[in-house]
Amino acid sequence: MSNEIYFKLNGIIYQLLEISCVVIPSFLVCGLVYYSIFMLYAIRIMDVWGLLTLKVVGSQWYWHYEFSDLNSGVDCVITPLEDLSRTSLSRNFNTSPVLSLPVGVNIRGCLSSRDVIHRWSVPALGVKLDCNVGMLSIVTFKIPIVGVFVGGCREICGVGHSSIPIFIESSPFFCVRI
Repeated sequence: MSNEIYFKLNGIIYQLLEISCVVIPSFLVCGLVYYSIFMLYAIRIMDVWGLLTLKVVGSQWYWHYEFSDLNSGVDCVITPLEDLSRTSLSRNFNTSPVLSLPVGVNIRGCLSSRDVIHRWSVPALGVKLDCNVGMLSIVTFKIPIVGVFVGGCREICGVGHSSIPIFIESSPFFCVRI
């Protein structure tokens, strides 16, 4: 008789242990899913709050930038060899004209492409996003300090792929140079 009671108690303990091993992790997973969805939604709302909208269109072999808020646009092409004396950077990292952006402002970048897939990449700002034909990719970034930020196309998009530099100058005062 004592043997039966022992096995019944052991069976109940094992059932309680099994139920707790299923219920407790499922509550934890549900809590993490709720928190993750809430945070993703909050991040997406923050993306919309960009103070300055920069439209970037990739073309072979230059970038076209438009400031939607200011109704102005500029084509940044590689710097010609005769204009290279004004800077110490190599030709492959210079554009003419230079893209000037403000410091400490949320900038919403809307990226697209005219012809092939490009990848707009500025590693110092933590931005690397594909520009696809017919699609709009959106990224939000903030320039933390005054300086020069260099990047380029990181997608093999054609023969002149290495000739698509990105040269961003940041300043505390915002002005569009054309």
